[in-house]
Amino acid sequence: MISSFLYLFFIYPIETFIEMIFSLSMKLFSNPGVSIIFVSLFVQLLVLPLYKRADALQEADRKKQADMKKWVDHIKKTFHGDERFLMLSEYYRQNDYEPILALRGSLPLLLQIPFFIAAYHYLSGLELLKGTSFLMINDLGSPDALLTLHLPQAAVSVNILPILMTVINLLSGAIYTKGFAFKEKLQLYVTALIFLVLLYSSPAGLVFYWTLNNLFSLFKNIVMKLLPPPARPEKKEERKGKGKAFGKKERDGIFVTAALCLTFLTGMWLPSAAVSDSPLEFSVHGHFVDPDLFVFETFAIAAGIFIFWFGLFYLLSDERKKNGFPVLMTAMLVCGMIQMFFFSRRLGNMSNIMVYDMEPESSVPVMLINLAVLIAGAVVTVFLLKKFPLAAQRVMGILLAGMIAISAFNIVKTEKTISENAYIKDDASYTEVYPSYTLSKNGRNVIVIMMDRALGGYVPYIMEEFPEIQEQFAGFTYYPNTYSYGACTLTGGPPCTADMILIRLRSKKTRSICRISSMPRSGSCPLTFPKRGLTAVFSTRRIISIFPGQTCRAFLMI
Repeated sequence: MISSFLYLFFIYPIETFIEMIFSLSMKLFSNPGVSIIFVSLFVQLLVLPLYKRADALQEADRKKQADMKKWVDHIKKTFHGDERFLMLSEYYRQNDYEPILALRGSLPLLLQIPFFIAAYHYLSGLELLKGTSFLMINDLGSPDALLTLHLPQAAVSVNILPILMTVINLLSGAIYTKGFAFKEKLQLYVTALIFLVLLYSSPAGLVFYWTLNNLFSLFKNIVMKLLPPPARPEKKEERKGKGKAFGKKERDGIFVTAALCLTFLTGMWLPSAAVSDSPLEFSVHGHFVDPDLFVFETFAIAAGIFIFWFGLFYLLSDERKKNGFPVLMTAMLVCGMIQMFFFSRRLGNMSNIMVYDMEPESSVPVMLINLAVLIAGAVVTVFLLKKFPLAAQRVMGILLAGMIAISAFNIVKTEKTISENAYIKDDASYTEVYPSYTLSKNGRNVIVIMMDRALGGYVPYIMEEFPEIQEQFAGFTYYPNTYSYGACTLTGGPPCTADMILIRLRSKKTRSICRISSMPRSGSCPLTFPKRGLTAVFSTRRIISIFPGQTCRAFLMI
């Protein structure tokens, strides 16, 4: 549970960003290799301000330690034990230095960890890369094996991309650590070798992505470390205080309040409203799941985005750039509220993992009107925030309290619905792999399987594509011409479970109206099987799982 929360809080926001850039690139170029290049480029542009600020803090800490080194060495040489500790503590206090600040030297390395984990988790398991070639790489979903060594005993494949990645990483580290102590250089070199071991047998798509990251890092270090910085005009004294919109206390308060409002809006209020409208639909996902768990998972993701990652960017920004964060966060909050209250509409069916069946689409005029209103709302928000910052913070505080109260009400409503329908827990816990039905050993057993939200005509293709499934269903007979009057369980179920057929009426005004009429059919299951001496026993429980997330309903005829 804790590990899942940490993943959603720290890693999943980055993974979502990577997936979004990859998907947009695929729509434009339909080439996974090109999409990986764009993902690497956008990720590097995103974290560039973080790396620059981390490098600046590291350089400042290194300079501070160099200035104090003479007296620190003298104190360590002269004093011992508690006396040395007290003298060093006093000396650090006089120089406004905290030894814990030395950890800032590892900040650039620490920033790489969550981005590496997110990229590894997304790209290493991406089915789209399997069997896809790009440039000299034959398969982005497998180790590149670009070089084959024909030894006397056997042929050995050598993965070139991880080696190239390591060479670039070492060269970039050598430029970055120019003038550093050997201990600091050793840290980067060991890290480069660790990445070589970790990624040597990884899919070529993931290694290609990390190689591009190292290449961009090499270019950044060449520009920042080797090339002379461009000359900047001296700032005039009268411009020093210009553009300061907020005091430090006001700025921090507005940022924190806006971040909390965005977190509860997107991570608690909206998801809890969606779940509380129909809790039972969110309660079964292969087995019983508390529907409020989806709300808390979404809350963890929203908190990771707006509190941790936006907060990290805010903390590592210089004083001039920090003034823009409260404005940006407040404008995002207002735009989100406008979108929710004035442009919310039915976008289709949502699954119990809060994903729409079909991608929502809008007409161009609606999109333009929507965009114009959002821009106007953002402009008005910026104006009012600069004029009345304290009042804006109070309004957001009231809004935050309201969102917390409404979210709590929705969560209680969901739990009440689940408690009133306690049978759902027993039904969901019913085994999906080994149904407890008694089958005849000597007579005929007929099982009719209906796949939820799937076409029965796909069954032969599924069996052909997955031989292991075909082996599991050995001995079963597939009847393609069974009675089913629709493409899903909702419309195909009535003919099997009762003497009904589905009639679809069409008219010019209503386009399509569906009605279920009670009309006996001699070929429907309840009539056909008893005539042949079979006893029909129907089950509405989900008893079998073929694919993750895909359930079936079985009707057992004995």
